[in-house]
Amino acid sequence: MFRKNDLRRDLFENSFDRLAEENIKVLQESYKLF
Repeated sequence: MFRKNDLRRDLFENSFDRLAEENIKVLQESYKLF
C-alpha cells in the first residue's frame, strides 16, 4: 500500500518536473521574441 502511494507520488513529481521544464523552455523562447 505505502509503496504504491510512494510510486504514484514519484511518478507525479517526475511528470510535474517535466512540465515545469517544458514551461521554462516555452517562457525562454517567448522572452527571446521580445
